[in-house]
Amino acid sequence: MIWLVALAGAVRCVAPTLCPADAQILAALRARDAAIADSLTAQAAVGDDLTNYAAQPVEAITDVFCGDAFAHGPPNIACKFTARYRSGQAYTVAHLVRRGERWAIVDTMVAMRPSAIRDRSAPSRRGAPEPSRR
Repeated sequence: MIWLVALAGAVRCVAPTLCPADAQILAALRARDAAIADSLTAQAAVGDDLTNYAAQPVEAITDVFCGDAFAHGPPNIACKFTARYRSGQAYTVAHLVRRGERWAIVDTMVAMRPSAIRDRSAPSRRGAPEPSRR
């Protein structure tokens, strides 16, 4: 029984022949984040605004599971994973497409959970209720 549970935990792709490695997903995620930052910078540059956006670096990905490959077009697959950023965790479902030796993210759904340890400014004590002494 324990062997079956261990085997189930080791399987991360329904189609092992079409399964991106963690490093490939991480590279695709970093490229997608950089493209979003570049797009925001270009939109800000349209006006007289001198704003520059930088992508927050993703530190790691965990909990990767990829489903069946899609039947149409180039090799593509849907994967779910947790991306860990300094500011929190992004629970992600991504549609990845293989382009040559690289994978690219073409569509995502993300739910972000802020980190409990990120830097926050101290709240103002003015107008704040006194802590209870229970």
